Amino acid sequence: MSVFFILMKSRMLQHSVLPFCLTVVVLLLVQSCEGSLSAKSRLIADKGIVALAGDDVILSCSLVPANSASSQTVVWTRPDLDPKYIHVQKDGQPVCSSQNLLYFNRTALFEEELKHGNVSLKLSRVKISDGGKYFCFVQSVVWAVSIKLTVGKSAVSCF
Repeated sequence: MSVFFILMKSRMLQHSVLPFCLTVVVLLLVQSCEGSLSAKSRLIADKGIVALAGDDVILSCSLVPANSASSQTVVWTRPDLDPKYIHVQKDGQPVCSSQNLLYFNRTALFEEELKHGNVSLKLSRVKISDGGKYFCFVQSVVWAVSIKLTVGKSAVSCF
């Protein structure tokens, strides 16, 4: 007979051993999940960017540790718009069919930087209406990050 079986036969020990065993199992599962999550990359980004209308701006977003995003799906969204997709890239190619028309021909990722985990978005010819909260998603990462873009009017000089 095993020691565990003998302990379980005792009514007094049954109530104290069972919760202990369940606690050990739960702790092992939590430790296993934490280990697998820490091995994956996470996204880091600037929290806020300020630009002037007409300028080009880079919404900075990167995988840490740096893993290649060249063959992954990278999605930039702005949930307050319909459609919300600002830029979608799959397997290294832009997917324009779901892109919001306000951003057509004004967005790009840095192709050579994708292999280093840089998924930053270049937004050209910024407009006042581009101000808002943007979200960066990468296929291999569970969580997204947000970046707030504030756009001001460019100053015009009369001199």
